[in-house]
Amino acid sequence: MFRKLIKYLGGFLLVALLLLMLVVISPGFTQPVTEPIRAVLVQVTTKVISKSLKGSLEIGELSGSLLKDPRVRDVRLKDVQGNIVAQFDALKLRYDVWQLLKGRLRVRAIELVAPRLSLVQGADGQTNLSKIFSQETTPVEPEETSAGTGLPLAISLERVELQDGHLHMELPGWAGTRDISDLSLRLQGELDAQGLRLELQQLVAHASPSDVSLELFQGRLSMEDGRLALEDWKLHTKSSRISLNAVIPGSTQAVNGELQLQPLDVAEIGKLLGDEALHGVLHSSLKAQGPPEAIEITGNLSTDEGTVAIDGQVDSVSAPARYRGTLSIKALNLASLIDKPAF
Repeated sequence: MFRKLIKYLGGFLLVALLLLMLVVISPGFTQPVTEPIRAVLVQVTTKVISKSLKGSLEIGELSGSLLKDPRVRDVRLKDVQGNIVAQFDALKLRYDVWQLLKGRLRVRAIELVAPRLSLVQGADGQTNLSKIFSQETTPVEPEETSAGTGLPLAISLERVELQDGHLHMELPGWAGTRDISDLSLRLQGELDAQGLRLELQQLVAHASPSDVSLELFQGRLSMEDGRLALEDWKLHTKSSRISLNAVIPGSTQAVNGELQLQPLDVAEIGKLLGDEALHGVLHSSLKAQGPPEAIEITGNLSTDEGTVAIDGQVDSVSAPARYRGTLSIKALNLASLIDKPAF
């Protein structure tokens, strides 16, 4: 009797395991059977997630193999009133799950197609998105931080793409910007026990009704052993060119950074903010070098009607920080950047 029970139980577990594998892998010939089961699993998952939100999550379809290339379609995030706050047409993933046996998660590709987000700030200062994720929290004692991330495995992102994104904004501080369209992003990165390395290869977008286009935004970022490095960062619009290189240490290592505004069209900022008083062109070159207790800062700032030269030293170790230096001003007229009457 006992042997028969073990035999039946083993057969049941084998069938259950086989069914589970079919649902996970979902080869084409099994879809008439596995797709309804997946639909039920998706409904259960969305209900569980929605219970932790002040709103709801909806997922239209889950397809592909969960072991290598799942695809999620028609995802919507709604607030408590039922208004759609965020949605996207498709999320496509490709990864090598077997690399987990070597302590590494290798993500070959993440593609987010046509994401759309509506960001509205209410009279209480909160946005509709923050309200959905708001939770009652209790104070937590701060933990001591150490070098590295402490991750048990390494994560490799070979390709991350966002295509045809759109952001609708209703924010008081951005009166000149209601919509950001044609949003496209491409990046790659790696996160392991030593730190984070990220390369933003492309970010472009167009803001309206301000009619300001982000034509280029790219650069590399790394955080290792408490050291932040920003390399070859570039931001280009139709009229502005900004570049940044900087190394910011977390200990006694020397600071080394350079910021170039060649030029910065202040009028573009005014258009984005809806402030017609901002106009004109600003040129600037700033450098910072030296140990934290004696960072040398040199540079200049110029407009069409004047120049400011900067030469100083900052002691960032002292509390409060100490600064000494000189400013050399030659016929500077701030009215060339801000068109407002004097007090």
